[in-house]
This record gives sequence, structure tokens and C-alpha cells, in this order.
Amino acid sequence: MKTFLSTLCLGLLFGTHALFGLDPVPSEKLILLLPDAPEGWRAEEPAGSTTESEAARISVAGRSYIQVSGTMPMAAEDEDEPEAPTVSINITDSGGDQAFIDAAQANWVTDNSLEANEGFARQTAVDGLFGFETYDAGEKTAVLWVIVGGRFFVQVEMQRRPPAELKQWLGRLDLKKLASFK
Repeated sequence: MKTFLSTLCLGLLFGTHALFGLDPVPSEKLILLLPDAPEGWRAEEPAGSTTESEAARISVAGRSYIQVSGTMPMAAEDEDEPEAPTVSINITDSGGDQAFIDAAQANWVTDNSLEANEGFARQTAVDGLFGFETYDAGEKTAVLWVIVGGRFFVQVEMQRRPPAELKQWLGRLDLKKLASFK
């Protein structure tokens, strides 16, 4: 549900910026970049959509993963069984909307970085890609966003896994191939 809301918010923001230079890559092509599940995980069916209107042209592709074996979290005192860790990967093609990219980057470069026992929100770089990452220790949720090729937003969201694993999951995507899409 969070992924849907994130995508909806992206779509609404895209609707406020009608500076399109490129058609979005079809979601079917983006889906092909979503990785298979690693050992000990199960992948859900990937999903995607390409939306075009007078106000916006975007493509979105995503896939969720559920851990089925390996080191699982301990149950909280009020739980009979712990929920399995999950990961979702989403790719959004902004269709070359430079205003949207600039707005996202402006939010990421503010001095609002936070590092505390409860978590963090900070700028990051992954293989030269500019991004932003957050972690909420109470919710056990970590999210990483990067911009690829000046038009693609890649989001990796994890539940109940250490935030250090965000970049490992991002590394499962062929980001060079994504950047080559025109």
C-alpha cells in the first residue's frame, strides 16, 4: 500500500510539471529489469503501468519480495509469529520531466539530514548516483531512492531488514542498462 501511495504522490507531482521532453519507456520494458528473487526469498509477480494524460506521462514498474527462509526477525512480545521481511523495488520513468527531477534533488540536498538512535534521513551516493535514504528503527523500515540516467527514479523499500541491505538490493538491478533506455 505504501508503494501505491508513493507512486500516487509521484503521479500528482508529475501532474504539476508539464515540461516533458521524452515519452516514458513502456512499463513492460522496465519490468524486464526487475530481478528474480535471491535464494531464501520469493518474488511476487511484477506489475507496471504507463499513464499518459494532458498533465503527465509516466511509466512505473515494481516487484515485491518476501523472505521465506534464512535469518528471520524475532517476534515482538505481542506477536505470536513475526512478519516475514519484505522488499519492494519500483522504477518510475519521469519521461524527462526536468522540473520534477530538480524538485526531488532539491529536497534531498536540504540541510534536513537527521541521524539519531531512532533512525536517519540523509543524502547518499551509490556508484556515482545521487540519492536519499531513510530508516525508521521503530517501524523497521528503510527506503533508498536514486535517480538513474537523469530520468528514472528507483526506490528500494525494506521492512524488517537492516538498512545496510538497501544498496545490496539496488545492486541486483542492471542500472547501466536502465540508464541506456531512451
